[in-house]
Amino acid sequence: MGAYPLLLSLEVAHAYFPGGVCRGLSLEPSAATRQLLERAGCLLRPTDRGLLLAHDAERADALALLASDAAQPLTFDFLGRGPDANFANCTEGDIGSQQALLAFDGYDASADASSGHRQLRATRMPLDSAEAARVLSVRERRVPPHFVVTLRLSADDLAHKPWRYRCSLGARATVWKYCLFGELAEQPEALQVVDLGQELRFGPAVGERLPDGRAMQALRSSQPIALQERSAQRFQLRRQGAGADKVLVKRLPVASPSQLHRETLGGVPTWVSEIYVHR
Repeated sequence: MGAYPLLLSLEVAHAYFPGGVCRGLSLEPSAATRQLLERAGCLLRPTDRGLLLAHDAERADALALLASDAAQPLTFDFLGRGPDANFANCTEGDIGSQQALLAFDGYDASADASSGHRQLRATRMPLDSAEAARVLSVRERRVPPHFVVTLRLSADDLAHKPWRYRCSLGARATVWKYCLFGELAEQPEALQVVDLGQELRFGPAVGERLPDGRAMQALRSSQPIALQERSAQRFQLRRQGAGADKVLVKRLPVASPSQLHRETLGGVPTWVSEIYVHR
């Protein structure tokens, strides 16, 4: 086998996961890209952060010929899918939507001098658009991937390879809603959730009902909080007293992407993470 120099690399960073590394993330070439890779003599190799794309040095002329059309540069489309059903819940943007999906395009990438990567900007791709029809099959538009990455290389770009691209997925920020029931729901007027980091605040307890009709007290964060696989948030449940406050729960559990729904708060549809606490 001959030499296979690197043509480009793609790194995907996700703010929900430690170090930005999403284990099990899949980046599959579209059907058209798979055919292009065969014609151009390219090899695709996944990494723990994305993928590497190399080309057969002995077929460099074929690659240059495919890239020589100025109106149609080499176009590689990759379909990104998360490792589980919670990926859409923990990712900010049009993830898991039936109307649109996140799209990253190297056409308007910006250079990051510190890392040497070209940072891709996220845009919204409607699933009924011409671009979606170009990238996705009919079946893929019915059950779309979580996001799409498009990279284009011209003949001039080949003279400056390898190209290093990076796209960043944000962690979804939600209003955290602590749902207290049992003994914890007693004396709701004295309940409070306290941030030990003294940065975030929660509103007062509000009486609501559990799905089975039991009474509970709900305390919501005053602002959205980013979900994290290993959250550093440190919240306590306290009951105010005449003297010192009484700590009821020393360390409250943190929000999970599996408990996510929409509520209308202040007239605005809002993502809310429910966290059930009983004692």
